[in-house]
Amino acid sequence: MRKQPFLWDGLTRNHVNILTADAVIALPGSTGTAHEVEIAVRYGKPTAAFLHHEQEMGALPETVRSCASIADVQAFLSDVLEI
Repeated sequence: MRKQPFLWDGLTRNHVNILTADAVIALPGSTGTAHEVEIAVRYGKPTAAFLHHEQEMGALPETVRSCASIADVQAFLSDVLEI
């Protein structure tokens, strides 16, 4: 009996993480984090990056808010989630 070929639909764990979120807070990271931010922006998810220095994550899309403190993250979440 012949096995069915694996069908790739293009969705990854990163997609599941982003698409099930109401908002996304990115922490300093590497290519995986950058990919998650890219997915969040592509799907219109409110996204912020919690960084001490802008250089920690490289260039971010204009729609990604940079947060330097927990208070900034809380304000972002209050704004986008209307809480």
